[in-house]
Amino acid sequence: MTIKTAVCCLVIIVFALALHAQVTQPATPETGKESDASRAASKRKSGIGLVEGKVVRVENGDTITVQADGQELYLVKLQAIDAPDLGQPYYEESKNSLTKLIRGKDVTVVVHAMGPSGVIIGTVYRNGRDVSLSLLERGLAWHYVRFPYQQTTANLKTYADAQSIASAAGLGIWADASPVPPWVFRGDAVPSVPGAAETSLAGGASEQRTTVRKYILGPRGGCYYVSESGSKVYVRDKMLCGVTTPEGKP
Repeated sequence: MTIKTAVCCLVIIVFALALHAQVTQPATPETGKESDASRAASKRKSGIGLVEGKVVRVENGDTITVQADGQELYLVKLQAIDAPDLGQPYYEESKNSLTKLIRGKDVTVVVHAMGPSGVIIGTVYRNGRDVSLSLLERGLAWHYVRFPYQQTTANLKTYADAQSIASAAGLGIWADASPVPPWVFRGDAVPSVPGAAETSLAGGASEQRTTVRKYILGPRGGCYYVSESGSKVYVRDKMLCGVTTPEGKP
């Protein structure tokens, strides 16, 4: 019995050692590949800080396709601007202007966010020049400020100033008396503006355009109208929105 018991114990010990070795053995090359793929997927979910490559296609006035050095393609939406949509005036002019600026050229994209279906939202630079700013200066896009946290205070002002100057000069979309912002054309939510971008700038001049204003009563009771730059401008007199003041209150 003693010999049999010893043999049984030896067999159990050998089996346990073999099982331990199998569990703790180093990762095979295939296991390593799976780990790399997982890390790559995690990186993509968290966003990409910088993309450098060549513009191979211009989709419209504010969206491009960039081919990185590794041949990977990225669909990029230019951050903080909104160009005329298909069916709107100046759609072709905006797209053609962007095409001449950067198609076939090397660009650097500073990524701010990842949109639906992996679309990159970022600032595009060509030779150190902000492409979005160039379009604003030509009057071929609107300053889109629905997500102001994606811009620094300085950039917000720079973009607003560029739009106001182009508007005052009647360039591009601003040649029309009442240009319709793309988000209004699409029926999207109207951006809110931190500090007013409608007027103000060089020399302190303000726009002198006169248009019929449509006052809107917001869901929280605020009364506002949409400026030519697409921003909400709130007014104190809610009677403009059809709200009557209850008796006994000022």
